[in-house]
Amino acid sequence: MIDVVRQEPWWSLLLRGIFIIILGVLAFVWPVLTIAVLIIFFGAFALVDGIFAVFVSVKERKTMPEWGLMLAGGIAGIVVGILVFIAPFLTGLVLVYLIAAWLVVTGIIRIVTAIRVRRETAMGLSLTLGIVSLCFGIAIFFIPLAMLLATLWIIAAFAIIIGIFLIADSIRVHKLTKATS
Repeated sequence: MIDVVRQEPWWSLLLRGIFIIILGVLAFVWPVLTIAVLIIFFGAFALVDGIFAVFVSVKERKTMPEWGLMLAGGIAGIVVGILVFIAPFLTGLVLVYLIAAWLVVTGIIRIVTAIRVRRETAMGLSLTLGIVSLCFGIAIFFIPLAMLLATLWIIAAFAIIIGIFLIADSIRVHKLTKATS
């Protein structure tokens, strides 16, 4: 039997499930706004992270051998954060192209690796993943906004599914809690 004492409270699971379903639905209803919010959150994160990195690197420069690298990374984070706020659409587009490039490169690497090790291991899954990554990356290069929207919808659908599972889990935990009280 599951140790109910160590379980997360049922109401917490229920609230988290409801919340993530709402987020998923909102991403479907307002995709452009959702993408804009994600870009702004990324910019805020990069800016705050950069400020903290600069602060820590300067403060700890005597005890941290690699403080210069941390300082450079912090400055880069501040610059990126500011650029996101100045040109959020351009940032989103650059991010989409970086993801596309990453998918193309990793897809090619997976394909080449799968072919090279085909005698030692089954190459099916690795080859398939490589082909899918390569095709998805190429598709993003040709239709970046549509692919961004499709990716957002996949994430939104996944959020709704997770929410449903969390709510179902909350009902299960609630029943177990009642049965053991």
